[in-house]
Amino acid sequence: MKQRLLHLALIPFLTLLAGCSKDSDAQVAQPVTIAAKWNMESQSVTGYDNQGKVIYSHSPPVQRGSYVQYDKDGTYQLSDGNRVYATGTYVYSGKTLTIKFFTNSVQKTVIMPVLELSSSKLKVETDEITSSGHETYTYVYNR
Repeated sequence: MKQRLLHLALIPFLTLLAGCSKDSDAQVAQPVTIAAKWNMESQSVTGYDNQGKVIYSHSPPVQRGSYVQYDKDGTYQLSDGNRVYATGTYVYSGKTLTIKFFTNSVQKTVIMPVLELSSSKLKVETDEITSSGHETYTYVYNR
């Protein structure tokens, strides 16, 4: 009789354990790719003097239709919505985006930290040295 009661007492416990096996249907998250057309949502620029003090900060308006296109083959193009004005190549390392491009017949290389990358948002930043310090440009794009 004791064995029978023990078996009856174990049934709910064993049923619970049977339902706790690994879920083979769980989906593995796919890595987010930078290769896409990204529409410019906003841009900002902050100027710093040689001591690092902010001397100005503003957000210029975004021209309608502006975008950046990163293709899977490593090519890149930048458009103001009316024309493509820069083309080149890019490498995305997971934390930085290095672009080499031509604009006005001049080749430039820019290394930008990627501040945010999701399936719908890309946020990058770049710095430029000026005669009075440097400027930090922040660009936000969406798909």
